Amino acid sequence: MSAQHPTERWRLAIVGAVAGVLAGLLGIGGGIVLVPGLAWATGIDRHTATGTSLLAIVPIAVVGSTTYALAPGGKFDAPAAALLVAGSLAGALIGAWLSAKFTDRGLRLTFAVVSGLLGARLIVPFGLGAGSKALPLTLGAVITLVLLGFFGGVLSGLLGIGGSGVLVAVMVITLGADQALAQGIALTSIIPTALVGAAAYGRRGQVAVRPGITAGLVGAVVAVPASAVALALPSTALRAAFGAFLLLMAARTLVRQRRTRRAVVPA
Repeated sequence: MSAQHPTERWRLAIVGAVAGVLAGLLGIGGGIVLVPGLAWATGIDRHTATGTSLLAIVPIAVVGSTTYALAPGGKFDAPAAALLVAGSLAGALIGAWLSAKFTDRGLRLTFAVVSGLLGARLIVPFGLGAGSKALPLTLGAVITLVLLGFFGGVLSGLLGIGGSGVLVAVMVITLGADQALAQGIALTSIIPTALVGAAAYGRRGQVAVRPGITAGLVGAVVAVPASAVALALPSTALRAAFGAFLLLMAARTLVRQRRTRRAVVPA
């Protein structure tokens, strides 16, 4: 394995740090930054960047979710996280299998639209309240959590983007979860999903191990203070910030897809 160039190391550190901030502050895996960021830092192709991002997400999610659970004022719900994991493991395998078989343009557009709608709802505080500190596991909540996990797992395996933003938003809007609680649960569910997805990509030789570890370790360090900031913020402020982020990412995805479409249309 060849040594990393100093420029590549600095780029990987930047990418990992941004992913760590997103994981800690907003409870998302950071794949939306890691996939293009890893390609920019190392020049690897999109499929390898996707597989490598799943490897990098593991230490970030482990440290971030641990901070959410154990820090003063921490938020965590083990049964809810277990239900998300149950759905996400199957979804990650299916997503990784599908990634080699067809394009992801339609899925990305759908993801962007759904994220935008959910983000707009989170910004509007009417009817949401402060949020529950624990999720009552009614039959409807159990089904919702398993399906959410499956959806996030498919996205993780297919795009390297775990759909944590959608998971968090749906838990807040439909299940009445506190924003920080939903973020801690979503971060925990990322861990097995990312491991399964990274293993599937690794079997195809589409994981750059050293860059993934470098970005992941930097992100894990940064995730600790970012998680502490999230836990210290008022729930309504954190929810509004999360909604704004979803809107921004939805707009970014739609703009990039439009530019890509123009680039491939013959003059």
